[in-house]
Amino acid sequence: KKLKAAKQATKADLRSRANLSGSSMEQQSSWGQELFVLVPPSEAEIKMLEMCTDRVQCCLSWLTEGVSRCQPYLITPPPILSRCYQELSNGMLGFNQALKLADIPFPFPYAQ
Repeated sequence: KKLKAAKQATKADLRSRANLSGSSMEQQSSWGQELFVLVPPSEAEIKMLEMCTDRVQCCLSWLTEGVSRCQPYLITPPPILSRCYQELSNGMLGFNQALKLADIPFPFPYAQ
């Protein structure tokens, strides 16, 4: 019952915070699945994201810091753990390449 109540509270909290990114819950779950956030962002984290100029890099640094903090408690071989960092890096690389395509206009003569 506590988990179900926590899920409901998290869903309501996400609906109220969906305006932070300018999107709605319907857009966030457009893949046909509903995503569950275990711990919603704190007020300090939301303020940091609002002030930050590069939100994706900020979230990436939080993720890598979290993996680094959990590392002493994990019983994971080093190659597997290094793959976690590598996949985070690959995701950031893909994001930056997509951002480059979106930001740099295609030359008009080639667009015809």
